[in-house]
Amino acid sequence: MNALRRRMPFLKSRGARVVLEALAAQLDDVLSETRTVIERSGHLDADSAIEAGEQGLTDYRRLRELVGVVDEIRKTQRSVYAEVGDAGVLASLYRQGHDQFRDVPTMRRDEGGSPYQGVIAGTLPADVMAVVTGRRRRDVPFLIYMAESGRAWLPVDVEELAEVSRGAEDVGTPDDGANPLWLRESTTH
Repeated sequence: MNALRRRMPFLKSRGARVVLEALAAQLDDVLSETRTVIERSGHLDADSAIEAGEQGLTDYRRLRELVGVVDEIRKTQRSVYAEVGDAGVLASLYRQGHDQFRDVPTMRRDEGGSPYQGVIAGTLPADVMAVVTGRRRRDVPFLIYMAESGRAWLPVDVEELAEVSRGAEDVGTPDDGANPLWLRESTTH
């Protein structure tokens, strides 16, 4: 029994890898389809889709569907990571976009005034960072950026994610009151 307990982290990470590989393949398919739509109809938004006619509307609807697919992929990805990773470190990785984009520099609290701006804000476009930090929902422009940037990814190797996390700051968990990602009530007098 003790041998099994010692092997549990390894077994979880092996099972996680299989799921993450399937999600990464699905994400690659979504990004490939998005690039095909962009080649056919250009960078669509609601107005340009109407102007483009029936094909533009069909393509725009499909892009919106693909945004929903990406939402589900990312939701599943994070639930897998939650099983194998430290919640505080994962929160920091999520806040900085490491789980969604390659080559995002890790920002520490001591770099600049605000703990999650500065270096990171200059690396990804502001509207993309708004999605990454949870201030906005994923939308068609975010999906187009993912497809065209060449930086969108889904880390399938838990060790690879851990390597990225070595530079990440543990921002705490919701229960310890130190996590800036969770709203807290406070009484003012």
